[in-house]
Amino acid sequence: MLKMAIAFILGGAFSKTVSAISECLIMPLLNFILKFTGEHWKTATWEPLQGLVFEVGKFGAATVDFFLISLVLFVMWKLASRMHSTSASRTNP
Repeated sequence: MLKMAIAFILGGAFSKTVSAISECLIMPLLNFILKFTGEHWKTATWEPLQGLVFEVGKFGAATVDFFLISLVLFVMWKLASRMHSTSASRTNP
């Protein structure tokens, strides 16, 4: 139970860290490249009908966060799997 509590706390901290990387490093770069709205691409909206507003900028930012978190978790999983298989091969000659 203690391991699960520690994993939960670390997961929250990990999420904040990745969100900060996304917000402080990746988003400004995308903002510079895209210049979508003239101000900030995260505030971009699409209004196909009057009164129907889609906040595509917020959706794009959430998508970038998701893919960044997924990429980091995938790399960490691969490294952990590689280290586990290496240690298993050393113990079983």
